Amino acid sequence: MDKRELLSLLVETYQSGRIPLSAEIERLLKAYQGCRTVAMGCQIYRCDCCESSVVIYNPCNKHGCPICYKKNQLRWIEIIKKKLLPTRHIHLTFCFPEAMTQQWLKDGRCTVKELFRAVKKALKKLGQSLGLRMGFILVFQSHGKGLSYKAHIHCLITDGGLDKGGKWQSAGVLPLAKMTEWVKESIGDYQEEKGWKIHVSRHNQGGEAVVGYWGSRRSGVVTDIEGLTSEGEMVRTRDRGGRVCLDKAVFVERYFKHIPPKGLVTARHCGLYSNRQKEDYQKAKSALKGEQREEVPQEPYKEVCPKCQTELRLVAEWAAGSNPDFIRWGYGVGPPEHREMSTGKVL
Repeated sequence: MDKRELLSLLVETYQSGRIPLSAEIERLLKAYQGCRTVAMGCQIYRCDCCESSVVIYNPCNKHGCPICYKKNQLRWIEIIKKKLLPTRHIHLTFCFPEAMTQQWLKDGRCTVKELFRAVKKALKKLGQSLGLRMGFILVFQSHGKGLSYKAHIHCLITDGGLDKGGKWQSAGVLPLAKMTEWVKESIGDYQEEKGWKIHVSRHNQGGEAVVGYWGSRRSGVVTDIEGLTSEGEMVRTRDRGGRVCLDKAVFVERYFKHIPPKGLVTARHCGLYSNRQKEDYQKAKSALKGEQREEVPQEPYKEVCPKCQTELRLVAEWAAGSNPDFIRWGYGVGPPEHREMSTGKVL
């Protein structure tokens, strides 16, 4: 299922009245429909080699947008990977009882903040018990297999930290049982419920694979969508847990439910990765200089001509809601498609 097909499925399902249309979802759908269209404004690029023009419309940059989510995911992955210290990392997954997921369904914003607060307290106690200043990156996720509801927090931890003397020391074996108890104590409620657990895995290559997985689930788009079944009433989705078929109404309802509320931050940086510890972060990088990975310099992104692969030059730009003069740049009557190329004469 391509981007526009997914957008049509979201719009048609809500227009059918099978799912209540809230003001927030209505706002999102309106933004999705305008994404990468003339309504969002655009830029015209010109190729000095073959004299072609290319129109590029602006994205809406809204969570869950099936049109522009991929670029935002890749940008986030690149930023986090550059920030990772050159050392092994430990990946922890904090799982909570089903009652916490039900609480998240009722009040997502407050529940996410409560879960972050509890996990951050447990990680702070971990560093204190080990006598190390460590780095932590936390990401909240709400989905399980087939877009099911399963509130949990992923955490990437440096496999070690700075001791009091400023030297890098290995963390060794983590006290997972104690960490589970620390989280339960911080939350207070549901302590007698089943489901409290921490899954652990180590990554010798630095944790880039984990960040890639996290990034592919950001922006509200949380699974690969294969398409509709032959009858056209079920949606086939693919995830790490396998393939699942969902009724269209169920799929769309879950799709929007997993989109974070406006303004809610679902990724946190703590310890050496926080902005408050920039000085210690630089000390850690210096202490780990023997483990430095060779960094390949990233060239700035450039738009290239789809015809001759020459770098394009920005020649015109219009803001959202304006009336671009496409005829001036060789296009016919009516707005062209996103990234459509024109070889017409510039007026």
